Amino acid sequence: MSIDLWCELGDEFKKEGPVKIYHIDMNIICVARSMLIYKMLLQSLMSETIFEVWYSSCLSEHAVQDLKSALNALLSEPEPLDKNVKELLIHWKNVISSYGNLSIRKA
Repeated sequence: MSIDLWCELGDEFKKEGPVKIYHIDMNIICVARSMLIYKMLLQSLMSETIFEVWYSSCLSEHAVQDLKSALNALLSEPEPLDKNVKELLIHWKNVISSYGNLSIRKA
């Protein structure tokens, strides 16, 4: 993703019109993560939160809240998702929903 973003952000933009991002991958985890990050970018969340979600295995409480919001938005879109990607997003949503109830022993 960092290379993709760098290529996009490193190019000169015209000031009018939308920026289009294309992602092609066979790995459902990469596809789901990219869709999630894209949704977070559309929600204009803090860049620190977006980078935390992309790179970290541990999340701050603020990042967890933003992640929940992005997952809910992504899963409620009318456009159909690939079955495997949707299952993975639902799994992440279920895991992140129990975040407050996790103990070190349980993790």
